[in-house]
Amino acid sequence: MNEAWGAVVAAIAAGVFGIIGIIAGIYVGRRQTTDQAQVEHGQWLRGQRQQAFATYLQAWDHAQQKIEDIANNIDEHTAPENFPHDYEEEMAGNMDRMLAEAVASIPKPYEQVMLIVPHDVVGLVDATAEKLFAMSGRLRDWVFCGWDGEVNAAHKELYRTALREAIESRATLFQASRTALLAPPAPGGR
Repeated sequence: MNEAWGAVVAAIAAGVFGIIGIIAGIYVGRRQTTDQAQVEHGQWLRGQRQQAFATYLQAWDHAQQKIEDIANNIDEHTAPENFPHDYEEEMAGNMDRMLAEAVASIPKPYEQVMLIVPHDVVGLVDATAEKLFAMSGRLRDWVFCGWDGEVNAAHKELYRTALREAIESRATLFQASRTALLAPPAPGGR
């Protein structure tokens, strides 16, 4: 009878350990599948963020360059011979149109990047957009300040300061986006 009990106990132990093994296998298998899905989603999200950042920065660069082109050719854009009827009104309308066209490419990429950007980068995206629009506004102020030498020089310097701040803001956003994109996705958001 002792040998029979030994066989029964061995069979029960084997059954219990078998069931525990099956449960552990299911748990580990599910955990692996969940972790793999999280990593794949993280990789997909990183790709989407990369595309959104690239699109936004490209639109920002394009707008910034257009504003600089207007500033570099300010004499041409404000020459009285280009506005034969009502100089101030026509020149103001033309300048407003050019500046609006310069920043027209920003809103859609801005919205796209704001939908997917990591929370710690949101303020930097806002700052780059604000600095770009401030740069445009400072250029407008410079154009409409009149031709008094001191006033004109002061407004020109305000524009140049806004330009430097905008470029610095873009560089800061680029570094922050690079850091966010280089962090590899990990299971469990770790």
